[in-house]
Amino acid sequence: MTSVGPVLRRFRHRAGMTQREVAERAGISVGGLRDLEQGRVARPRPANARRLTEVLCLSEEESAQLGHGPAAAGPDLRIAVLGPLTVSVDGSAVELRSAKQRTLLGLLALSPNVPVSRAAVVEVLWASAAPAAAATLVHSHISRLRRRFQPAVEGPALLTGPGFWKLAITDEGLDMLRFRRLLSQARQARRLGNHQQAVRTYAEALQMWRGEPLADVPALADHVKVAALQRERREAVLEFADVAWGAGCHDQTATMLWQLVDEDPLNEAAHARLMLTLVAADQQGAALGLFDRLRHRLADELGVSPGPAVVDAHRKVLRQDVPTWRRPTSRQ
Repeated sequence: MTSVGPVLRRFRHRAGMTQREVAERAGISVGGLRDLEQGRVARPRPANARRLTEVLCLSEEESAQLGHGPAAAGPDLRIAVLGPLTVSVDGSAVELRSAKQRTLLGLLALSPNVPVSRAAVVEVLWASAAPAAAATLVHSHISRLRRRFQPAVEGPALLTGPGFWKLAITDEGLDMLRFRRLLSQARQARRLGNHQQAVRTYAEALQMWRGEPLADVPALADHVKVAALQRERREAVLEFADVAWGAGCHDQTATMLWQLVDEDPLNEAAHARLMLTLVAADQQGAALGLFDRLRHRLADELGVSPGPAVVDAHRKVLRQDVPTWRRPTSRQ
């Protein structure tokens, strides 16, 4: 088996980190990392490869060179909540017609690998009109879902315990977990000053979104975890806009910023970033129009003036105090 030592050493040098820094952040020994780089150990254990992937901000292709690539082909369960709820087994879509089963699965997927109490499940499924046999009915829904998941899971992906139910699933099996993993890697790359890597990873994470989370599960529309997930996406878009600006490729974020200001017309942070993106694309008129609409809306609805971030962006727009990029940015 070929040693990954030279590859690992190259990735570490690219990240500008010492062996001790990588070892400490990955939770492995310095001696163990040294053995890998010097070829005394051919490949890291899977858990160590995963942690090294995160610390060094590696792409999936680069991660595979450490032995931490995508899982081998075989039985596969995938659940997606970053948009309408979808389920697939071995690459084939599984249609869940029961509204109760969709709600139950969506609720458990919002708290992956964490027990969800019986009371919380019953409250979401029936609110104040829960039948006396609610727990038995939930068990019945769980059993039906398990059958639909076969043969992707050897053991039950849906676990039952005293007073709780839990969805046991990997990062690759749930798009929300993969989004968060990629977001963590993007933030790590940004902290290390690897701006181009951060831009690629932010883009990969945000491209996983297909719409509002669990958009076709109305019982969860106002759930606190859905609201929190929406905030995660919005924060990620703003971070992406900042790091893309620093890397000289902020034109990639225009469509996402337009979506944010449409969703939240009073979001000053999104407006400020979009104004700068527009003027950098030689669209000063559009940027000034965006500012005027926000200013009037803030005055009419809240009785306040734009905050410092928007005022500063407006000043830069007026002075055209931003770099101009070759590719025009337009609303799509």
